[in-house]
Amino acid sequence: MEAIIIHTKGQNISPSTYDIKHTIDLLKHVNKSLRPLLKNDEIISYEQKEGSVIHKLLIPFAIVATINAELGNINNNNISKARNIMPLIEYIQNVAKTKGLYSTIKTTLNNSYSLKINKETNYTISEQWIKTDMYLHGEITNAGGKKTANIHIDTDDNRTIIAELSKDKLKSKNFLYNSYRVLIECEQNLTTQTIRNAKVIMLEPYKQEKDIEKYLNKKIKIAKKNWQDVNATEWLKSVR
Repeated sequence: MEAIIIHTKGQNISPSTYDIKHTIDLLKHVNKSLRPLLKNDEIISYEQKEGSVIHKLLIPFAIVATINAELGNINNNNISKARNIMPLIEYIQNVAKTKGLYSTIKTTLNNSYSLKINKETNYTISEQWIKTDMYLHGEITNAGGKKTANIHIDTDDNRTIIAELSKDKLKSKNFLYNSYRVLIECEQNLTTQTIRNAKVIMLEPYKQEKDIEKYLNKKIKIAKKNWQDVNATEWLKSVR
């Protein structure tokens, strides 16, 4: 295990005077930024030390190496290639501006990059939205809307997505509290993965455990038909 070190300094602060609320907020942003990089049973552990306050995040080597590279990208003004660590850095920067603290972030790797954050720094990543289609699986928990008809989908990965659906389609069936596979077109933020302006293209009944194999076999059959005239080896060579 290696570590990411966040060294926070300020007037008269130490672990004994550092409000637990700030530690909880920091760890929430750590979890949001780094948890998606973990594999299976990998963990993030935490230590707080003196001097003024040192936050030590113990993480698998591969993730620390990724974050170190991203710190290097930020130092080289290539913030767009630091998408994993930037939400955490933006939080620390906001604390610096509002609380008058300043921090240094580095890793325990040899020749680690480091990044200094204070009320004068302004590390931000420009928001980029892309148009995309995606499948969602989940339960419809709300349907209606006065101006724009829509449905609320509680997805299997614990998100709630609101997607526009025509009034005629809503009138045709009672969708509430049933599970569906939903194809939407939407805009997605490349940094936060937030979805906006979602519209339903297709929805069909979905039973997670019972019909997933049937669904996959159906898609495989369609794919085989669409690719029957394609030489897979030659196609791979052209992609490479």
